[in-house]
Amino acid sequence: MIKLTRRRLLHLTAGPVALPITSRIAMAQDNPSPPLPAARERPLAERLAAYAQALRYDDLDAATVERVKVHVIDTIGCGIGAFEERAVGICREVALAVPGTAAVIGTRRRTTPDLAAFANGAAFRFLDFNDTYVGRFAVHPSDTIAACLAVAEAERASAQDLIAAIALAYEVNCRLVDSLDIATRGWDPPVLGLPAVALAAGKLMKLDPERLTHAVSLAINDHIPMAQTRVQTLSDWKGLAAAEAARNAVFAALLARGGVTGPSPIFEGRSGFFKQVSGPANVDVDSFGRRGVPFRIHECSLKAYPVFDGDVTNESFAPHMYRDPRILAFMQKIKVSEDPILTAKVGGAVPTRVTAILLDGQRISRELDHAPGFAARPMNRDEVERKFRGNVGKRWEKDRTDRILQKLWALDRTDDVPSLLGELALPT
Repeated sequence: MIKLTRRRLLHLTAGPVALPITSRIAMAQDNPSPPLPAARERPLAERLAAYAQALRYDDLDAATVERVKVHVIDTIGCGIGAFEERAVGICREVALAVPGTAAVIGTRRRTTPDLAAFANGAAFRFLDFNDTYVGRFAVHPSDTIAACLAVAEAERASAQDLIAAIALAYEVNCRLVDSLDIATRGWDPPVLGLPAVALAAGKLMKLDPERLTHAVSLAINDHIPMAQTRVQTLSDWKGLAAAEAARNAVFAALLARGGVTGPSPIFEGRSGFFKQVSGPANVDVDSFGRRGVPFRIHECSLKAYPVFDGDVTNESFAPHMYRDPRILAFMQKIKVSEDPILTAKVGGAVPTRVTAILLDGQRISRELDHAPGFAARPMNRDEVERKFRGNVGKRWEKDRTDRILQKLWALDRTDDVPSLLGELALPT
């Protein structure tokens, strides 16, 4: 007698039972499905997994390692600056209700890596002061850093493996932004953080290419965010959506490590990502950053803009600033308009011209193609530290801030990532 498990029996009988359902799904599609990959071309998720598995710290040159450290320091500073924000506090308390092995930054407590990715990611992103990358649309690649820190700590990964994972997450996120069009179809940019974080987290877990592929599929299939987050009434969720994507992606990697399989092919399938979300696309994974090929993190920008009081810190957004009569009066004098000549500039320029008209009619004008912090005009260490100190404010004594910065700049040489993250606790 042949014994069949319940799962096997359902699998064998699913075809005839499901046929009417799948037929209706197929008929509901307005456009023909994109062709499946040619036999010689593996599905995109498999190619991304192979790239992720093969990338090593030794493939990063010194400039890329330095760039990763710059973005880590900038991102942590943004998170410390947002620590007291109401929504960030809610996310933190939800995460801390579950004990685990990954630090909730700013505290001496730990939670699970997926919830740490969420709570820390919420803080990193909430003030909208973290980095940016512009491809077909704009994203914040540093939204992936919280997940990398959390998984690296939970897995007791080396600092070098952490740096490689962050470079990987940036590369995948930015390259997909270059290739896929999701914004015009009404989807939210954090969707492309899903595969980036799934791969980075899976790499830190040392998953093989097959399980990395499943992690990507599991992260994407049920977690496509809508762009309603960024239109009409803006809510707290605008600052939390990317953190939620990171949480889902870390959890997907954990499931894949346990042996859970995901829908396939997730990008090219008849009801896959290309069909439902982005439209057909050609993503050339062979062109991604590696030894001898520049990484996209070098084309990301940091935000370091002067404002009314000469700097941008979390204090710039305090409620009393919105009511300051000087600022309100000054705002009434500002006019913003497009100059087609500036818009037509190419070569990665983001040109801006500011003209001040004095009381006597004199006009003073300055024009910049690249603002400080932009990829073509990257911030140096002193500028990065200045912004970091502005975000930290008076939460730490100066000596402690100096010590923390020194340790963060030495991230590639640390032998204890959990201890380093523990240094970031705020006084209680």
